[in-house]
Amino acid sequence: MGTEDRSNSQESTSGPANQNGETDKNGSETVAVKLPSGLVNRARELGLDVTRYCTRSLRKGVAVLESVNSPEDSGFERLGPNVDEVSSRESDELAQLKRKKKDKIIEDFQSMLEIDKNLAERTVNQHKRNIKQFLKFVDVSPEYIGKSDIRNWLRKWKENYARSTYANKVKSLRVFFRDYLKSDLAESLSMPQPQPSSDGPPTKDQIRNLYEALDTLRDKTILLMFATTGLRRNELMGLSEKNIDFAKRMVTPNKNSRTKRTYVTFYNNEAEDHLEKYLSEKDIEEEIFPIRPRSVNRIFRKRSKEAGLETVTPQDLRNWFTEELRKKKISGEYIDAFCGRLPRSVRGKHYTDYSPERLKEVYEEADLKVLE
Repeated sequence: MGTEDRSNSQESTSGPANQNGETDKNGSETVAVKLPSGLVNRARELGLDVTRYCTRSLRKGVAVLESVNSPEDSGFERLGPNVDEVSSRESDELAQLKRKKKDKIIEDFQSMLEIDKNLAERTVNQHKRNIKQFLKFVDVSPEYIGKSDIRNWLRKWKENYARSTYANKVKSLRVFFRDYLKSDLAESLSMPQPQPSSDGPPTKDQIRNLYEALDTLRDKTILLMFATTGLRRNELMGLSEKNIDFAKRMVTPNKNSRTKRTYVTFYNNEAEDHLEKYLSEKDIEEEIFPIRPRSVNRIFRKRSKEAGLETVTPQDLRNWFTEELRKKKISGEYIDAFCGRLPRSVRGKHYTDYSPERLKEVYEEADLKVLE
């Protein structure tokens, strides 16, 4: 690190401000280092911790020198790269990043998510979409991004969108800066607390009213399948005919996530009637319901609003399914199995019969009805 005139330089220390070679609270000696004031001010504007960055860079340089200048052969002159060479090596990654186009950055970021972190396709696409939006907003190379840029971008999501949407943006920024850029610029961002649920699951009347407000057989079938299977939104929308045993009314959804688990569940005769009629009118190639999962929420929200109803979401229908089974005295272990959750108790893990035959018996005993 070079020096300049006192009038144009600022001092940085590797610990608490200390200019006399004193020791900090960790017992380490701290010294003053003079840096160009303009550089220091710009770094702070961008949210960079100057002291920590200098300390980390110096440690890297020392490590490189020590690895090159092995003390094992004391009879030879200890040769190694000079400080400028070390500094050059440290900045290689930054230089490469500067040369990358945005599309290339997104491509590399996606590869890291898929290979290094082994994330589900849906999560990868979500992070990728969020970071594309962010880079388009800031419109500068990543090394010039500061905390003010992050705050300005997040502000519109915080003020104009749901708390869950804002949380997704924060998650993506954390992954992008921490795991891809190796920067702590986004580490101080706090995740918003989940919005507490106020009213619990919808009533059967609310579900019936939404059913009446829906104007296509497809949408009515989707609603009944959600309400009587307890499936997650992406599980139901990803179903193909191979996932359904029509004779048993049994559904075995695809498992496509590291964090979500599935087993088997069933649907009632109301959903069966609608599904059979819907399939008889459609030429199904892959997914039974070939629409995007998010579109389901928009359809339900739109029809609810037009009919003057409180919005019912796919998650609400899953919650209703769970609550209805509880009311009918179905064991929690079986409810967890229908909903694709691992049993919590020792008894559930080792002694409960989870065979499809037994689960069908339990489901039939519950006798779920939505439209009656």
